[in-house]
Amino acid sequence: MPRDNKNEVFVVVDKSDNVIGYKTREECHNNKSLIHRSVYIVLQNKDNEIITQIRSRQKDTYPGFMTVSASGHVNNRETYKEAGQREMKEELGIFARILLKKKMIFNLPNETEMVSIFIGKYDALDFDIDSSELTSAQYHSIDYIKKNQDKLTPGAVMTLKALNIL
Repeated sequence: MPRDNKNEVFVVVDKSDNVIGYKTREECHNNKSLIHRSVYIVLQNKDNEIITQIRSRQKDTYPGFMTVSASGHVNNRETYKEAGQREMKEELGIFARILLKKKMIFNLPNETEMVSIFIGKYDALDFDIDSSELTSAQYHSIDYIKKNQDKLTPGAVMTLKALNIL
């Protein structure tokens, strides 16, 4: 049974990222016309391996799939970068400096997201994972990720393609 709060309120924007309203998680995840704000963070170590995580089986979208280092939705009155920092802290228990690489719209199978993609460097292994969000986090080579694309969430695939990693 998914634990994500289906009544969580998301910021809904137009194609230029202007706020036009607020809708619930459930509404946004089931209506492609509701563009909502999200972040995807890709962290690499000195060997260019990427931290990937396996999403919790309790997630409402793509439970058990592999995804990028951290990701999530942008709260009201929060910048994309603040959301990225918060998601890294919530999901992995870490802080890393991140840099905005791209901002674009992801047309996913059941939803549409206004996405900011961040990259950063992180070498330590001291993850303090939130088990309600993910079941594991570890470094993987780009070759491993390419060979396991079928196990990635659509958002992770789009993120890694936007960064020319896939």
